[in-house]
Amino acid sequence: MAQTEGLLPISPPVASPNSHHQLFISFRHPAYPESANDLLCLGAVDYHTVHGISYDVALVACGIVAGNKWHHAWFGEKRDQKGGYQCVPRPDNGILPYKKSPYYFFVNQDTKYKYPVVPSFEHWPFPHGDLPDAWKRLSVGSKTAVLPEDPQRAIASRDQRCRITGHAIGTGCTHLIPAVYQGWFGANRMRQYCQGGGLASEIDDRANTLLLRRDLRFLFEEKRFVMVPRGHQPTPTIHVLSPDTHGELQSLYQNRPLQPILMGGQDVAPEFLFARFAWALFCDKHYGLLKSTLLLGDRVLISEVKYRVSIFDAETGGRHEKDMTREALDRDIQIWSQDHMNSRKRRRGNADESSYNGDSDENDFYWRQDGSEGEEAYGAGVEETDNYFAQLDSDD
Repeated sequence: MAQTEGLLPISPPVASPNSHHQLFISFRHPAYPESANDLLCLGAVDYHTVHGISYDVALVACGIVAGNKWHHAWFGEKRDQKGGYQCVPRPDNGILPYKKSPYYFFVNQDTKYKYPVVPSFEHWPFPHGDLPDAWKRLSVGSKTAVLPEDPQRAIASRDQRCRITGHAIGTGCTHLIPAVYQGWFGANRMRQYCQGGGLASEIDDRANTLLLRRDLRFLFEEKRFVMVPRGHQPTPTIHVLSPDTHGELQSLYQNRPLQPILMGGQDVAPEFLFARFAWALFCDKHYGLLKSTLLLGDRVLISEVKYRVSIFDAETGGRHEKDMTREALDRDIQIWSQDHMNSRKRRRGNADESSYNGDSDENDFYWRQDGSEGEEAYGAGVEETDNYFAQLDSDD
């Protein structure tokens, strides 16, 4: 088709020369053999003379999957082939530099300690009263403004525009803690951070929701980025977990603070932002240690390694540590791979639409309040939530 005279084609975003490298940094658990998968693999999306990642973001991320261990945690690198390690101190610029060899994550001074890891978000305990320092100081606005009592209009009045781009059209509301994690929400007593009242489901509270442009909603649900504290007076700032080959995510959004709320008043709760950060980490693309397969060259190995995991018991509300093989993990605590998630979405139908309705990626695992899991409960929860936010979209 001939181009209409006088109209110029739309140009794609221009990436900065320092943001187009698709580099990833490996973090390893020191108690497992070299054949084991990485503990975490995170994008080297920060740049200050060299590529790397925020030291604080990486330390907290590793601490989360290790069961909220960050106060005495540290990074090391191998000093020799005999198992010695040397500490990697926090750089003056705050950026842990990219390197091809891995960093090792330690939770204390015992370099031989086989610390337990959390197998999935469902088993992750929220650290009430013990957030990392920057998260405790996170600035999210005051409580002075009075928002409408109706939750739909309260969110629309508070945000009004996409909280990342500032665009008014094409926006939709999304949860920070996904709506299908009602069981986790209740078991971890997250209602104490809610701001509204009178909701049938407190997970829909305005402290747990924000407006995003729909393409960014999709990427947010795909765990491509999160919001973390940055700056001397920490404010919620975009951090890209999975850099793209074109550098667009890094160039356009890395280290970009959220748009301020236009009406004033109390913003989303830091605790829900922190839970979202944790949720985004618990997937195969970032959290590799408990993947189903190990690779040795071109060969796929069936591992008999026993992983030490920290498990939540939904019946008693307690936690316990257990050494389990990958087969036992798959069988007994149901850590779903991405392929399994997609297959369940296909069975539910309407998967393409669900990815734009608030909580699309890896949210199929639904706990009832008694800790059981079922398709029927998931479907009902999603339908109710979708109707709720569909109404909000129509009001924009």
